[in-house]
Amino acid sequence: MAPRTDEHGRAYKQSQLQMQLYVNRRRSALTTAVFDALPSLAELQPVLAWASPLEAERFAEYHDRDFLRAIERPDLAAALAGYWPSGGPHWDALAVARDADGNFLGPVLAEAKSWPGEMKSETAASAASRERIAARLRETRQWLGVGEEHATAWLESYYQAANRYAHLRWFLDVLDENAWLANIYFVADPAKPTTRAVWETAIAGAEKVLGLADVRVPNAGCVFLEAGERAELLAPPTT
Repeated sequence: MAPRTDEHGRAYKQSQLQMQLYVNRRRSALTTAVFDALPSLAELQPVLAWASPLEAERFAEYHDRDFLRAIERPDLAAALAGYWPSGGPHWDALAVARDADGNFLGPVLAEAKSWPGEMKSETAASAASRERIAARLRETRQWLGVGEEHATAWLESYYQAANRYAHLRWFLDVLDENAWLANIYFVADPAKPTTRAVWETAIAGAEKVLGLADVRVPNAGCVFLEAGERAELLAPPTT
């Protein structure tokens, strides 16, 4: 299998590359697009500090305890371990929202895709972990009012999207804290060109299978961004 990154951690293609590019070279455009997609965040008029994937950290993507450290909430490690088994979501990007006085408001969790084929996934967890995961996904469906006829899709067709919703629910419902989920879709990626119209059709199809077609997921939104070229990431950042 060909390596996904070079010796500096820079991705070669698709959503990993595009997310690195936006966080490190197009941060203002990314922040503006996230605010547009998440009005419940924008209305707080926050300052958004992107925590990953950062060039200074070799573009690392975080999960489990490292994810909590990145969003400045290491105090939640025990709570997360009680909610979800180890090996949880590897977040494509993370940010911390603060108010004008620097007070913590909550994290922004980002999941990125460059073409519709990346949307499909199923859990590869062990039997013991799968049982816990299934319980958390069931609780998340109940929270959203989604019927159990969609349970299989949450585990076997669109598991990655489902577990991201489960983690959003952990913050909002279990912890009673703020958090936001940005589902980011790159338009016209050089490796797998996808138009916005095709994206919207694919997203609608996924939401129907997941039972979310008529559901408003709190503090979640879709962000559409024009893909860039790898050469922009290789160039030094502009000041």
